[in-house]
Amino acid sequence: MHCHLLRRTIPLLGLLLVCHCVSRSWAVDLVRLTPANYDRFAPEGKEVDAIYGDWVLRNDRIVAVIAAPVAGRNANMTVRGVGGMLIDMTTWDAPSDQLSCFYPAGGRYLFTDASQGAVVRDGGSPLALDGDHLGASEIRVSVTGNAINQDGTTATVTYTLRNGQDWIDYEVTIHNPAESPVELPIEDMLRCDGNLFRTGTLEDNQVFFAEDRYFGQCYGIQNFAGPIAKLGGRNMQLRPRENPLRKVTAAQPLQWQGVIACSQGLPGIRQWATSRRTQTGPRQLVVLNISDILGPVDHAVVELWQDGRSLGTVQSNDAGRVALRLLPDRYRVQVRSHGVADAEFSVDVGDRSIERTLELPEPSRVAVEITDGDGRPIPAKVQFIGIDGTTSPDFGPDSAISAIKNAVYTAHGQFTQRIDPGTYRVIASHGPEYDAATMTIEVAAGQQASVRARLPRVVDTSGWVSADFHSHSSPSGDNVSHQTGRVLNLLAEHIEFAPCTEHNRIDTYVDNLQELGATQLMATCSGMELTGNPLPINHQNAFPLKMHLHHQDGGGPQTDADPVKQIERLALWD
Repeated sequence: MHCHLLRRTIPLLGLLLVCHCVSRSWAVDLVRLTPANYDRFAPEGKEVDAIYGDWVLRNDRIVAVIAAPVAGRNANMTVRGVGGMLIDMTTWDAPSDQLSCFYPAGGRYLFTDASQGAVVRDGGSPLALDGDHLGASEIRVSVTGNAINQDGTTATVTYTLRNGQDWIDYEVTIHNPAESPVELPIEDMLRCDGNLFRTGTLEDNQVFFAEDRYFGQCYGIQNFAGPIAKLGGRNMQLRPRENPLRKVTAAQPLQWQGVIACSQGLPGIRQWATSRRTQTGPRQLVVLNISDILGPVDHAVVELWQDGRSLGTVQSNDAGRVALRLLPDRYRVQVRSHGVADAEFSVDVGDRSIERTLELPEPSRVAVEITDGDGRPIPAKVQFIGIDGTTSPDFGPDSAISAIKNAVYTAHGQFTQRIDPGTYRVIASHGPEYDAATMTIEVAAGQQASVRARLPRVVDTSGWVSADFHSHSSPSGDNVSHQTGRVLNLLAEHIEFAPCTEHNRIDTYVDNLQELGATQLMATCSGMELTGNPLPINHQNAFPLKMHLHHQDGGGPQTDADPVKQIERLALWD
């Protein structure tokens, strides 16, 4: 429950310049990913799709990935034909890539010939798109592709990044060598998958945005051809609201320009859009660290207000951090989190970067300890159901890692969860072979309640192994669930063996188990589900298979329209 506001003011004293601990040789880098440099240069985030051979384009503010322009380059099962397209993009200040793909030219062309690519450094002569590492103050990368519908037209897409930009300029040029004109739309396409993304427009429809508040990434796109209209569903087609169709002839190519930006949240994109419209700035980096007596507060909802107008909300990341670039002004900041009343602060932004800690009051919370019948900690799922007028909590979306809807998943049976005051029925479980425990707790404002439960094993399964041979997460392309969260689900339900079976790529759960410190709790192996047409027959799981890290499809086989050939191919692979 969120009640009256607590007011505090943060003075503009003792400004702290926030620096990036990134080793750099030039203002802008273009780097081809290899086994030797991948961990150093690839971005971070749940939706990163970069593999060896892709190109990282980065400066002091953002890092993006242009997929290698080669045949068969797909991001996942449903995001396909991404060669030469922008497949990852995030900020250095709060890295969390959530981009599936941005397709300048609307996904109507395939860019599969790297020899048609070019690089221009600081306005110089074009260079071939090869080598491993280039640097400059400005880098332009161009790729050229052919029309999927074979109408004879070609498209050249150029990306430009300069030092100090948190956006990438793009340009599309379509050529028609034939005598007969071809009518084509000015159109780009955006894939930001999952039901967490909210979309809309800013600045009288000049800027289109897509924001994922929970995972902390917002994208803003401006097409200079005019105000933007969105068509389509999952494949978001972005075109001018007026006169999008143009005739393309040999004498008159079709050309348009635009920009794509990213920020941890909508307030940052809104300020970027305002800065472009009003030609004001520069925007300053503002870092807000949200904390309380338990430490950093993750997924606190931070709403920024300027001159009585809400700029939108952004959620703190797992480290309790919010990092946005804002125009100089005084901002009202409201913070909402589980277990405390809403808090209000004032933050002054001047002519340099600042970092502030916003301290919240002591939260109401519950400390949980779940063991087996012998008192040993075990993974568990713990549900909190509001009763006697108390609303059940909503800790996070079903694509999160551990705190999901009204439940918390734990790998080691212990956690402390912020929760609003009230009365709750608590159900702790560890799969069907163990007893579940049910109890009622009262949580007082600013106090800690306790849950301690023993879950004895009551079903003797000697000689048997509990297994799940079919599970998917975000790498599959048909959902956006965090892969670590999927593994945590399996642990909490006492699955003892689970191969990794993502759609159309060989993948592994080993790194997730290592992250959770749970390699001893569940056996696993790399595998895949090869999913083609016709369905449902062309839909097979196979394991173990050898995974080739950061290669296309994890080194896995391709689908085939003939189910027999597909099954044979999969059976004989590796």
